[in-house]
Amino acid sequence: MASPVKKKYTASNSSVFDMTDVRRLEMATSLECLCSANPFKNVILLPLKFKNSNAASDSRGWTFNKAYCDVTNTDTGFLMADVFRRGFDLLLDVIKDRELPKTKSELIIEKKLLDFLLMDETVPDLEGLTETELIKFLANHLFGKLATTSNYTIDAKSSGKKSKECPCGKDRCSLSGRYGDTNVGNPEVWHGNVDLIVNNDLLVNSVNEESGSSSLCKDPQFIAQTIVSSFLQRQTHPEHEHFLTPSIGVRRKELFFMFYDAQHDVLLESSKIPLVKAMQPDKFNWSAIILSWLVVNYRFLCTGLTDEMVNFHKADFFQQALPKLEVYKEKLYVGNVEFSYSSPVINPHYLIKYNPYLLERKKKVKEVIEEVEEKISHSTIFVQEK
Repeated sequence: MASPVKKKYTASNSSVFDMTDVRRLEMATSLECLCSANPFKNVILLPLKFKNSNAASDSRGWTFNKAYCDVTNTDTGFLMADVFRRGFDLLLDVIKDRELPKTKSELIIEKKLLDFLLMDETVPDLEGLTETELIKFLANHLFGKLATTSNYTIDAKSSGKKSKECPCGKDRCSLSGRYGDTNVGNPEVWHGNVDLIVNNDLLVNSVNEESGSSSLCKDPQFIAQTIVSSFLQRQTHPEHEHFLTPSIGVRRKELFFMFYDAQHDVLLESSKIPLVKAMQPDKFNWSAIILSWLVVNYRFLCTGLTDEMVNFHKADFFQQALPKLEVYKEKLYVGNVEFSYSSPVINPHYLIKYNPYLLERKKKVKEVIEEVEEKISHSTIFVQEK
């Protein structure tokens, strides 16, 4: 017997997917940042390579806040769309052809994003929040709402009052997550608390403010946490399609994303992403929203490293951690883990690595932008003439 034909969802099936032209244009412009070589508008991933570290110190394992990572980056950059092809194509299909996902799980994930965009969340003055309050706010009003579940754990040892009240300032707004043990790692190697764990596997942490206005953060604590997280995912979920594991770094009004693949030893860091719109500081920047959605749902939307990343951009962490590499591979834990710099601004002339996938998607995004701009333009002219 032939298998039943899958139902094809279209925009008419759900009003949340039937976006206005203005929203289609804003979505397309945000997607362009993920596949454009323009250094003034794109979000890139730079491979990092270790020169030295204390990842496998003879005497002891170091806590994350004492991690030492001397890393360098090359002039080769990759684009975010390359590691999130599944997620990128889901969004491109809905804004270009108004075609929705063919599976229920993808439909649920994409609806999370579109519902969030329709909510048009109001952002408080981020400068007025402490680091802990900022993490709580983003957990409750960004990461938790974009993820498939609002399950997150805030470090029970974080500073400040352990209140269920959200720091957004709205009446009767409570945290949907909980306070708990966020220790990860092993006392023999890198280990310690993280500020936040989303969906039990995505680490979020404040990153070093000392990196100032640099496009990269290269925060040693951020690097160490990301590497431990990837090894932990490989250890606990060996059945996964790939082990490219992200972490989120928060620095005042900016986000950073770090990725490590514990199978192929590749470490990538994103350029900074503004959290709020430049002209509307009380609204989230759409690029930050879309990237956060991709990252918090990485198990469904991330497609892993490209062949070039695997073959030519090793981080050399395996060599750094060689004396204790087996600890990283087999003996990491979540919870109950006992405890015993300046960065260069990215050169805008780095070499962006393009491939047929990116070229085709960039062309499609451009087509959407041109189509919607022309439609809006004609509509404006018509109104003026009337």
